[in-house]
Amino acid sequence: MKNIIKQLFNLRVVLLYLAVCLIAAWLTFTTTKETELQILKKEIMERLTLFDHYIKAAIDSYSVYAQVLSKSIRISDFCHHPDPDKVEAINEYLSDFNDSIGAFVTYIMNNDGLTIASSNYKSPKSLIGSNFGFREYFKKAIKGQGNGYIAIGSMTHTPGYYTAYPIRHGDDIVGVFVIKYDLDIFQAKKLEIEGILLMEDKNDVIFASNDDRYLFHTMGKLPEETLRQIKDSRQYLSEPLPPLPIVKSVNEDNATIVTLRWKDAKDNKYKDVSYIMKELYNNKDDWHICMLAGLDKVNKEIRENILYVLLSVTIIFLVALLISLMALDIKQRKEYEKTIIKINEGLEAKVIERTQELQTNIDQLSLLERTLYASEYKYRQLVELSQEGVWVIDKDGITTFVNQAMADMLGYTGEEMVGVPFLDFMDDKAKAIAKDSINNKIQSGERDRVEITHLHKNGEGVNVIVSASPFMDEQGNHIGSFAVISDITKLKETENRLRKSLAEQEVLLRELHHRVKNNLQVIAGLVGLQINHVEDAQSKGALKDTQNRIQSIALVHERLYNTGNLSEISIKEYILSLVTAMFTFFNADKDKIDLRFDVEDINVEIDVVIPCGLIINELFTNILKYAFKGRDSGEITIKLNVLETDELELIVGDNGVGLPEGIEIGKTKSLGLKVVSILVKQLRGSLEIDRAGGTTFVLRFKK
Repeated sequence: MKNIIKQLFNLRVVLLYLAVCLIAAWLTFTTTKETELQILKKEIMERLTLFDHYIKAAIDSYSVYAQVLSKSIRISDFCHHPDPDKVEAINEYLSDFNDSIGAFVTYIMNNDGLTIASSNYKSPKSLIGSNFGFREYFKKAIKGQGNGYIAIGSMTHTPGYYTAYPIRHGDDIVGVFVIKYDLDIFQAKKLEIEGILLMEDKNDVIFASNDDRYLFHTMGKLPEETLRQIKDSRQYLSEPLPPLPIVKSVNEDNATIVTLRWKDAKDNKYKDVSYIMKELYNNKDDWHICMLAGLDKVNKEIRENILYVLLSVTIIFLVALLISLMALDIKQRKEYEKTIIKINEGLEAKVIERTQELQTNIDQLSLLERTLYASEYKYRQLVELSQEGVWVIDKDGITTFVNQAMADMLGYTGEEMVGVPFLDFMDDKAKAIAKDSINNKIQSGERDRVEITHLHKNGEGVNVIVSASPFMDEQGNHIGSFAVISDITKLKETENRLRKSLAEQEVLLRELHHRVKNNLQVIAGLVGLQINHVEDAQSKGALKDTQNRIQSIALVHERLYNTGNLSEISIKEYILSLVTAMFTFFNADKDKIDLRFDVEDINVEIDVVIPCGLIINELFTNILKYAFKGRDSGEITIKLNVLETDELELIVGDNGVGLPEGIEIGKTKSLGLKVVSILVKQLRGSLEIDRAGGTTFVLRFKK
């Protein structure tokens, strides 16, 4: 053991170990640095591309407003003939428009550069009367070229983004329409971008950044001619525009690494910080984007990888050395070399695998970006081509968007509706409903669906169903609403016609049941008259049975006439009325006959009630005629209940003398029992007879 320890600390072994560690550390340093720098560069370009898309989308939307308003006939006529009586109205119009789009100020200049109307006309720093002909955006616009421009306001001393378009009257340019926005649109903090983001104009002046230290610096020292031009245009007023304190700049692997020297506010000492710098240019814009990303992450990864490799090398070296010293076997030495090779191959494979994974992630992000763009285009087309109206308002109820279907529904153009409060398109009743919906549901984040009346441009009412949903910001505050509107005017007219037609049909059907009942009563009366003229007892009995059957059917129509439902009646009330009438018809003594009545209160269709009533009529007639002959009292049972199979079970029974054993339903000569057999088949039911303790008929049939 002592010999092994002595060999372990042999000078040659130690030197070999140190040499391996140095080589491994150097290889790890170079490989990790190159890989991490490539990753960092790709991440920076992805962030720059994302922010570039965001800024361009915002600026494009702002440019549209200026371009559209510059073509307004009202503004064109005002610039062509600046009527003093119309100045106040134009100023108010610009103020309302400026508030609706959230701009800093909106104003109109004549072709000499003099401001003749402005949205801040009430402000102590109103732009009216000021000449901005020296500004670059005016010089380009007055020559017919719409443009954007970054500058600090000469009166407001507030930096902003200007978008300017020429105002034409016929073929002549009579003025310039300008909208100024706060530079908040360039703030990267809202996008949570990692790193230092710099927005530079065409002269490399930093006009926006997520780090205030860099504002109004230049990337390098500007020529005196350029500084003079900036001063003459008063683009940044009295800002000094010093160059960034770059003390070192190195190009490595298609990337620029710069070192900046800033004074630390804590210890009041200068400190050098290195960044990797990437820039994104666009020939169409007068500005470009630059990002500085710190190398802390790269250095940390290098340190961790070197530590991991050194630890791995140490462990492997010790294990291999101990094995070689203990075994002293040449074969084991060769295996050790193979093991080292495999470990190196594994490390290389891991690096390759990680690189491939990163490339896959980049490809997926690129595909996602294209998919999102296609999805946005698809849904924009869907909204525009939708047959339903789509209406978007801000939190103040001002219309910000309507699709073509919505504009056509009310007889306006989309331009006429945008910028107008949505309540202006409703009658007083609809306004109250809409306000209640917004105050009680939409502002709290709930959806709502209401039926209201909009006003058409011609003054007529348009019945609609509004399905509204809120727009909420990240803090849960209501910032606007989105609604889908369906025109139901024709549907309401059809509904009213159908309701009127249904009422008329119900009256007709009720009258039909009434007349059928009356006709059946007349027939029953005629049969009764015929009975009085028949002397044969058997014939008289047959006629009485027929009269009884007619009255049981008439009773159904009477019930239908007197109930609100013309297709179903309560079978409990019907059977009770039928049994009561039969007791009266046969002069039965209710004190001697005990009626056990247990019928569920359910509604049954007329096609089932009539045959069911006729069966009860026949069975009850036989009971009253024959069951209690020679007896002073008796008991009759009538039950009806719903089975689990959704069938009805009707039980009609008595405790009388009983039905003779030789009689079979359907084969007897009795007309009444034959009628019962026929009606059971009509109901597609089954009939069972229980002769124990009298006679009980059990009928089961579908409800």
